[in-house]
Amino acid sequence: PDLAGHVGTANLLDARTVVNLAMFEVRALRHRGDLRSAVRLSLDAAAFARDLHRRGTLIDQMIGAACVAIATHEHWPEPALAQLGPAELADLDRGLERLDHDLPLVADQDGDLAFCLAVLDTDPQDADWLPGRTAAWRYGFSTRWMLADGILCKASLDRELACASELAWPQRKELLERRCGEVAASGNPVLAMMVPNAAAAEQSLRESVALVRLLRLSVARHRQGELPALRDPLGLGPFVVTTLDDGRTRLSSVADEQRERLVRVLGT
Repeated sequence: PDLAGHVGTANLLDARTVVNLAMFEVRALRHRGDLRSAVRLSLDAAAFARDLHRRGTLIDQMIGAACVAIATHEHWPEPALAQLGPAELADLDRGLERLDHDLPLVADQDGDLAFCLAVLDTDPQDADWLPGRTAAWRYGFSTRWMLADGILCKASLDRELACASELAWPQRKELLERRCGEVAASGNPVLAMMVPNAAAAEQSLRESVALVRLLRLSVARHRQGELPALRDPLGLGPFVVTTLDDGRTRLSSVADEQRERLVRVLGT
């Protein structure tokens, strides 16, 4: 594949600032009563986050996942949705559906490989994040050889895990943790740096998708429609729907015990 656009990483603070400023304007638009503009600007902010989420290094994707949550879940609580009329709810519903369709559940590993290839194409000794020559004793004290071996092993692991991309998250998470642990213990210090966070990173991507889908369910309820059958990206089936004592509906991911934010109570 063409990896030319993958090299380099975004800045977390800059990306969050862009989205936060956009969402501050969204709140101002809601306060002024310009609800349609508020919806459209929030979807623009989500699209910016989606573009980070979909490609680049793993760091870029994690930044994108965090910004997706800011542009959707954090700034559209139930009272804000209750202000929207039918036209604005329809706009938000369509935009969230497109966003959901575009957001990946599996991390794109090509960006990290391209980043490492760019380092290999220069002088690995200049990369302050790489272990020094002493750590490369298994490779004749060659940092370049150590990095090249790590890239090849990581690419092979990525192909293996890509074949299991359709597994439900509980099974895929177990596979990621087991195989990445085995590869990290292979003796190459570069691999020990590259693979340990794979499961946590992919869970972050899935959590951002879960938040988008919970918001979609809430929008559907505000439109007086039936709740769509959306799959919980962190579980084996749909989201858990519970009726509370006061008659409100509680929607949650199976992972809500670890991530309390993966819960939405409709009608608050």
